[in-house]
Order: sequence, then structure tokens, then C-alpha cells
Amino acid sequence: MNASIIQGDTRTGITLMLTEEGMDTGDILYQESIPIPEDMDAGQLSDQLSLLGARRIVPVIDAWVSGTLHPVPQDHSLATNTKPMNRTDGKIDWTLAATDIHNLVRGTTPWPGAFTWMDGKRVKIHHSRVAHDLSNQTAVSGVRPGTVLDTCPACIRVACGHDSVLEILNLQAEACKRLDARECFHNFHPGAVFGEE
Repeated sequence: MNASIIQGDTRTGITLMLTEEGMDTGDILYQESIPIPEDMDAGQLSDQLSLLGARRIVPVIDAWVSGTLHPVPQDHSLATNTKPMNRTDGKIDWTLAATDIHNLVRGTTPWPGAFTWMDGKRVKIHHSRVAHDLSNQTAVSGVRPGTVLDTCPACIRVACGHDSVLEILNLQAEACKRLDARECFHNFHPGAVFGEE
């Protein structure tokens, strides 16, 4: 789920399958896909898929046991692999496009969490969005990625790679509680730079 969001997939789903010696190589009993909204994080997606799987598992097993459902072999040429998440996977690279950073924030929430640094302190980004209308914002061309462009009660706008802008909506400074941008935007001044420790 994390990797699916991080790479920007717009759909994912569940698969009920028979077990074999290999990892996830068994024949498929049932599959169902759902959309991934652009503001959904990994925790929310996990909850939704868990409920979907719980609703489907009993009727699928009943159909298989009764012989009305026939397993279908997987196409192993379509298989992809991903690695387990670790605590450093949420580190933000501000030279990436805002869409990629937003997907990282979503894909690492609630764990391990997307993070960056400012003034030697770690800052976790819990919720963000991509700024699509840049007509009323400070020009970002040539601005160092990670630079705070401007702030308002709703968000903190940060320059990203590819002349894009990320709007931070909810964050948590080191040793502080999680806050909406409207509660702490005054602490992040235009020209300040998120980046390395």
C-alpha cells in the first residue's frame, strides 16, 4: 500500500489467493480494485482495504469450498516487488516535483512519516497538497527547492523541483505536538529553507 501511493498509483485493491511455497504466488480466488483519491494516505487506505477484505473473505471461501469458484493462475510476468519500509524512507528530497513529495507524505503516513529539517530540527509533514494554481504566488523559477515561499492561515507554501509548489497543511516540529498550518504558520518565514539536518 505504501509503495502504491508513493509511486502515484490511482488504483489498488485486494487479492484472495491460495497459498504456495512462494511468496504471493498462489492461484487467485478473487480480486477487487478501488480508486486511491489524491488526498488519501496509507493509513486510510489500509483501513479501507481491511474492511473490503473482511467483507469478501467469507463468501469467497464458501464459493471455493462449494466448488462454484475456480482459482485462476497468476501471470508472474506482471509481478512487482517492493521492499519493507524503514524509518529513513520518509526523508523528503525537495528537488523532486511537488506531486512526488505529496505522494511520499501520503505513502508514509502514519508510519514512518515524511520528514525534513529546518534550523537543525526535524519536522514531520503529516498532510499536504500540490499547489495547482500558481498565478497568485511568488514565482518559483530559480528558487532553491525547500524554500518557504509564503504562508497564510491555511498552509505553508514551499518551492519544490520542476518549478512546482507544495502546500503543507499539517506538520509537527521536533518535540512539539502535531499542528495545522493555521496554528503555526507564523513560525515559518518566507525565505527559510527546509532541507538537510
